[in-house]
Order: sequence, then C-alpha cells, then structure tokens
Amino acid sequence: MEELVTIGIRLKQIRKFLHLTQNEVARFAHVSQAAISRIEHGEEVYASVFLSLIHFYHSQHISVETIFNPHLDISQEVEKEKSVDHYKSTLLSKIASIRDELSELYTNVHCSY
Repeated sequence: MEELVTIGIRLKQIRKFLHLTQNEVARFAHVSQAAISRIEHGEEVYASVFLSLIHFYHSQHISVETIFNPHLDISQEVEKEKSVDHYKSTLLSKIASIRDELSELYTNVHCSY
C-alpha cells in the first residue's frame, strides 16, 4: 500500500509540473477523473487505467523511470528526455535527407545509361 501512495504522490507532482488538471489528464489518457484521483491518493485502480496513465505521461516525455523514482528531479529529467527526442528527430531528418539525395543520384546515374 505504501508503494501506491508514493507512486500516487509522484504522479500528482508530475501532473502539476505539466500544469494539468486531473480532468485534463483523464481526458488525454482516456480514463475517468475519479480514477486519476484514486491513483493520486494511493488507492488501487485497474491495471489498464494505470497503464493508460503511464502511456500518456510517456507521450509527454516523462519516462517510467521518472515516474517510479521519487529521487529524480522531474524538471531536469523532462528537459533531458526532450533534448534526446530533439536529437533523435534531427538525426532521423538528416538520414532521410541523405537517403533522398542518394536515391535521386542513383536515379540520375541509372537513367543516363
């Protein structure tokens, strides 16, 4: 039971850090506001509700490690995860650009024969 309370407190901290209400999180996570309240108060909920909530927070750049480790500074972890996502996105964009250039080059060389 103590673990549920700790996780609930952590989820409430994360929600507040993101400047979201329980209703907003419930709507985005496709669960009820009452379920969010129960989780934040350390009460038991269906696993599917909890998983929906974790999935929502993951989409907001909150890792599972951040949720389950109360010693991590939320703001620093979120910034770190956002910057990693930015680098991944930039790299994927550059790779796609190179792939397109190589494809065009291949087409030009192949057509000239």
